[in-house]
Formats: sequence, structure tokens, C-alpha cells
Amino acid sequence: MTSSPQAKPFDWTNLRLRILSAVILVPLALAAVWVGEALFLVLTAVAVALLSIEWALMAAPDQPTPAAGVMTVAVLAPMFAAYYGEGAWAWLALPVAAGRPRPRRRGRSPRRPSMWAQAFSISARQASR
Repeated sequence: MTSSPQAKPFDWTNLRLRILSAVILVPLALAAVWVGEALFLVLTAVAVALLSIEWALMAAPDQPTPAAGVMTVAVLAPMFAAYYGEGAWAWLALPVAAGRPRPRRRGRSPRRPSMWAQAFSISARQASR
């Protein structure tokens, strides 16, 4: 039996950046909640797009732009459909937004799912919450 890896110590060098971003984002989020759902929806859409870019840079560093685009559409399409009361379209948007998986390249491990399958899986879990 192997032991769990040691946890890395907290990196205190970027604490100032984290505090500064919290000082900016907390009032913005509170204002969005206070003003109304339209501003909150826009703020959520911007956050999804930025987080999709971050996810794509980690998950598919060789092709971050297509991965970020797929992830953004796969999350925002059902979110906007559900917001406008189109629940059936929200579920239909999931497979359409995730698109068709690319064919496997030679030498690629068969156990590793494609980035398209990962995006669809994450989006389906988010939409079912």
C-alpha cells in the first residue's frame, strides 16, 4: 500500500494578488446580485469564459483556443436556455455544444478521453445540479 503524497505548503508569494482580486470581485458580485438577474447573468457568463480559458490552458495546452471555445459554449448554451425558460433546449444544447469528438490520433492512450468528451462530461454534471 502506498502512502498519500505530502501536501504542498501554501504559496504566500501571491497573497497580495489574491487579496486585491477579492477586493475587486466581492463588491462586483454583490452589486450584480443587488442590481438584478441580468447583470448577474452577464457576470456569470464572463466568469465562465475566463474559467474556460484557464481550464483549457491546463487540459489542452497544445490547443487551448478550441478547448476554451467548446467549454464556454457547452456551459453557456444550456445556462442561457434554462434562464429563458427553455429547459428542453437546455438539455438539447449539451450534446450539440460539446460537438463531435475528434478521431483518436495514433499513439494516444485509449483510456484518456478526448477534450471534447471531458467538456461534455463536465457540462452535463453542471447542468444536472
